[in-house]
Amino acid sequence: RSPSTEVTVLGANHVSFLDDVSSCGLTCSVCRAAQRTNAEVTALTRAYVVAFFERTLRQRAEYESYLTGTIAKARYVDTNQVTIRTR
Repeated sequence: RSPSTEVTVLGANHVSFLDDVSSCGLTCSVCRAAQRTNAEVTALTRAYVVAFFERTLRQRAEYESYLTGTIAKARYVDTNQVTIRTR
């Protein structure tokens, strides 16, 4: 079993992760409205993807702080942008 991390972006919906939400059309009209802008969700996603790849592929352990540690807590959890759950 490998460890896992679940990051939930608060105020986002599943279409918030599209590059261009305006191109979603009818499909997006059935979704609950997102409380975060597409730009906010994209920025959070990029930050987590970069930290994940730095830690996992480049084996830079210091990036764990950006995923689940003190930096993630201060930047994202304490500001109610995300919740983090590890297993």
